[in-house]
Formats: sequence, structure tokens, C-alpha cells
Amino acid sequence: MTQPRPYRIIQISDTHIAANPERALLGVTLRTSFNAVVELVRQHELNQMDLILLTGDISHDGSETSYLYAANTLKSFNVPVYAILGNHDDALTMASVYPCHTMRTDKQIILGPWQIILLNSHVPGQVHGLLNEQELEYMEHCLQQYPDKQAIIVFHHHPLPVGSQWLDKLGLINARAFWRIISNYANVHTVLFAHVHMAFQHHVQQIPCYSPPSTCIQFKRGVVHFALDHVPPGYRWINLHPNGQLETDIRRTEHYIGVFDRDAKGY
Repeated sequence: MTQPRPYRIIQISDTHIAANPERALLGVTLRTSFNAVVELVRQHELNQMDLILLTGDISHDGSETSYLYAANTLKSFNVPVYAILGNHDDALTMASVYPCHTMRTDKQIILGPWQIILLNSHVPGQVHGLLNEQELEYMEHCLQQYPDKQAIIVFHHHPLPVGSQWLDKLGLINARAFWRIISNYANVHTVLFAHVHMAFQHHVQQIPCYSPPSTCIQFKRGVVHFALDHVPPGYRWINLHPNGQLETDIRRTEHYIGVFDRDAKGY
């Protein structure tokens, strides 16, 4: 008997697209690097994926042009693309552009025995993140609404340390409150986040937590001060099986895109 195929999710994040097509960030031309990752998705995922999660910092400059560029580029896959805010995004501009084409802003996705809950950790004018009371209440509502579905919770900022001192000061500042609430719900399966520009995985309260690479620059882990890692950009793929099993891994471009800046001190 043929087993039902899993739902295939693609997580793309921290694209930092700008209005200027030639805009570079620490030696990486943002659209060039983004397009290389999109082409990688096309090579490996076309006709396999069910949806794309675009998990924040879509734009580097908050421009309407950058949000339209992302939408126009990803619409060729003909699958829903669910977008959430990152700290670099402009909430009003993004809301004025999306939904458009295949880009959506739904906060809850039902896929068979799974549900995906998308939250907003954006704090206007700040780099760090916060899940405010409304977001936490919405999360609980979704978890209570479908107690028998495995839940994947998605937001931009990291809710746990990733091992870089400078970066860990800029994560989800109410992470303790988030994990305290989560401890009351056995149906929380996985947490997906972004913001850290690195492929990362760890467990909190036996719940797996994952982040993808950025489509542009990658941050170095295990450092005190800002530093770049000389690894190529990429994306995370996720398989959600009907039996409640989750598989995930990273796929990267073959080479670093751009000129690696060994002396980068921030941006």
C-alpha cells in the first residue's frame, strides 16, 4: 500500500531585498543572492512543495518595491507564500502590498493532522522581538481550537540562545513567557524562527526549534562580537508526515554569493 506523501514546506528567510537592484550588504548583492536561492528551490522543489514560509526581514529598506519584487519572483512556483514581519520590515508598507499574487498573510494554516500558527514578533523601531499579549492569546486560541493537531509555531525572532553573545541580546525578549505558555500544550510539535542568519537547531522542553540560513549574509556562531560565516546562502525544507513525524534539513547554493567580508563589524 502506498504511503501518503508528506506535506512539503520551504522556509526562506532574511532576504533583505532592497529597492535598488544593485544594493549590496557586506559584499553580497541582495537580489543576486536571493535569486540564486530561488533557483535552487526551483531545481529541487518544483512540483513537490505545498507552500513557502517567508519568515521575516523580507525587505532591507521597507520599500514597496522590495515587497513587490519578492512577490513577483516567488509567484512562478504557484504555491501559497505566507509572509511574516521581521525587524527590518515596515509593517504598514508590507500590509499595503500583501496579499498579492501568491503572497498571503494568513496566521493559521491547516494541513491534515497539522496546523501552522504564524505570529508577529516585530517591534517597531527595535531589533529585538516581542510576542505581545494579543499574539500570545491568539496562539493559545489556535492550540485550543485544534487540540488533536500537531502545531508548528512560526515567528521571526529567536526564542532561545544560539551561541553568539551579541545576537542573543537581540532575540525574543519575552521568551520565558512564551515557553511558560507552551508548557501547557502537549500539541506543540515544533518552533520555527529566523533572524539569526544561520542554520540552527536545538530542543527546549523537548520541542525542536529550527532556523534557516539567510538568502544573503550568514552570521557566525560562537562569537562575542558580530562576525560573518563563510558559508553559502540557502533555505530549509520541512516534511510533515501524516503520522505526525517531521523531517527537515538545509539546502545551500554551491558557492558563497558575492565577496566575503572577513572584517565586517555589523550593518
